[in-house]
Amino acid sequence: AWRNEQNLGEYRNRNLALQKARGRFLIFVDGDDVLYRHTLRNLAEYISFFPDVDMIWGVPSSQFSFAILPYCFRGTELLELIYGSSIPLATIGFAETVFSVQKLRDVGGFSEQYGIGDTYIKKKMAIDSNTLLVPLGMVFWRHSANQASSVLRHSRRGFEESFLIDMEVLAAVNWLGRPELRGQLIGSFLRRLFNISVRRGDTGLFFRLLKRVGLSWRDLQHFTKRYRYFFPHQDLSEQPLRNSFHFQREIKERAN
Repeated sequence: AWRNEQNLGEYRNRNLALQKARGRFLIFVDGDDVLYRHTLRNLAEYISFFPDVDMIWGVPSSQFSFAILPYCFRGTELLELIYGSSIPLATIGFAETVFSVQKLRDVGGFSEQYGIGDTYIKKKMAIDSNTLLVPLGMVFWRHSANQASSVLRHSRRGFEESFLIDMEVLAAVNWLGRPELRGQLIGSFLRRLFNISVRRGDTGLFFRLLKRVGLSWRDLQHFTKRYRYFFPHQDLSEQPLRNSFHFQREIKERAN
């Protein structure tokens, strides 16, 4: 155990923990959160069954009628789910996330470029990681209207950074050429921007932020359009994705 001589800030401190880590996996439990007694036992069982996993995310199982959790999404399969459905996967509490130490080091650790660096690293690693989705319940994580994550998430900076992160991730996998997906992201951003600027009488803010995130007049066409989510979760509901974790015999995954 160690204590820093001075406050390093959130992401410099997380990177120091990553540097000092000696195990295969790492979970960050902030000082106001509580790790449940059963968590490490459950995680050890998951990792034993899925030895090639790079991340573990706790997610709301009630929204997964199309998959029996735990279920491992490989490579860009998880990106298809993140951007092809309305489930807020990458923004769920960071304490519900486990990282492979080596994989996190390979991507350079945490970036100090974004205030919502938790969301950034999860989406960045989702590009080419094996990510195991498990039911929520690793930790008790305190909710407060004044905590930094809540304030940032509902701020102008928060939703602006969220959009920039999405555009960076999609560019990395060459998905910006998918009209439906790009239109969906831009349209959602424009409508939120409209609500915090024009509706509050600050039209100038609307156009300043439009320019700051690199959008043009042509992109305004997405403001009124509604795009459908493309992940086929309804098609999978009758025969959900599953593996043999809960079953006696091996079941071939639909993905294969």
